[in-house]
Amino acid sequence: MAAAAASYDPVERMKLVMTASIAFLHPCHSWGKPLNPILGETYQADLPDGSKIFVEQVCHHPPISYLLLEGPNNSYRFYGYSIFAIKAYLNSINLEISGKKVAEFADGSKIVFNNQ
Repeated sequence: MAAAAASYDPVERMKLVMTASIAFLHPCHSWGKPLNPILGETYQADLPDGSKIFVEQVCHHPPISYLLLEGPNNSYRFYGYSIFAIKAYLNSINLEISGKKVAEFADGSKIVFNNQ
């Protein structure tokens, strides 16, 4: 996201935002615990580059998570939500992710996309 914030070419910026979003999928949509998030569960962190991230579980059924990622020196804000539809079968699990994400930059530009 920092590279997208530094770019002023709109096509390049969109490519970088989509790349960051794809890279974000695995760590944010995989679990090290059972698929039963606790309502109100939160996560906050200060990242090494100066970014801050805030995540909260706002609904239990269906599981809905909101997130806010603020870039260093207010260079960008990335926020939105994810809805998880989980279907368990005898020997497999089907996970469908939907939601909306917004990337806002210091120059006033904005990229909005859906996870569907």
